Amino acid sequence: ILIDGGTTTFYLAEELLGRPLQLVTNSLPIANLFLNDDHVELILTGGLMYPRYGVLLGPGAESMLANIHTKTLFLSVAGIHDGRMYNQNLLLVQSERRMMEQAQQVVLLADSTKFGQQALAQLGKLDEIDIVVTDPGLSDAHREQVRAAGCELIVAA
Repeated sequence: ILIDGGTTTFYLAEELLGRPLQLVTNSLPIANLFLNDDHVELILTGGLMYPRYGVLLGPGAESMLANIHTKTLFLSVAGIHDGRMYNQNLLLVQSERRMMEQAQQVVLLADSTKFGQQALAQLGKLDEIDIVVTDPGLSDAHREQVRAAGCELIVAA
């Protein structure tokens, strides 16, 4: 699996501890979770470390990502507005686009507060996502928007 950096994806990573995985990530906090986990083959993307988020970005990360293929990508975003996804950083969005190209299935982890929000850089359209995982606070209108984009919607308790 491939896990993008972020607080939401970090919580997912915590749930995966102790499970046998081949894990690729650009996140130093996520990588640190698995450093001593004998069940995990951990692969870091490399690249320029962006300290605000603790993620590896830029040409080095993208070069590494271009040479891998994963079954599932888990990513998060800063906002989803009018069927488009956004994040806070242009280099982050560039790496995430490459991640999306390299995965068979893309799972978006986004709590309900992300819907109706925009950020600096557009990542792509919601119809590029296979599964959206969110919380019960998601409005009916946003639920319909997710389904209309062709995404499977999972509401986690």
